[in-house]
Amino acid sequence: PGVSGIVTEHKIVLPERRSISKIIIHSEGVVKNLEIYVRKGENEWRRVKQIMTPIHSPYEIRMAASTDAVRIIQKSGMGTINSIELYGSMKK
Repeated sequence: PGVSGIVTEHKIVLPERRSISKIIIHSEGVVKNLEIYVRKGENEWRRVKQIMTPIHSPYEIRMAASTDAVRIIQKSGMGTINSIELYGSMKK
């Protein structure tokens, strides 16, 4: 059990822009209230997914985005994100 009102940010910065097609979130316990963002510019982020319901590990998110950074905001103290996997290819 977590503590409500806690916001946690997980940020992955890639060495160069990539085409991301899938994210897998591994967690300890059930997590909920997640927002997934991709970076469009230096200080410009676009939300690509919002997950309000509880999810279980591993959780797969399909998407299509070209970015050099991914940010996941967890707006609930419920559960803990242990690791995040990004899948895609190099941008041509």
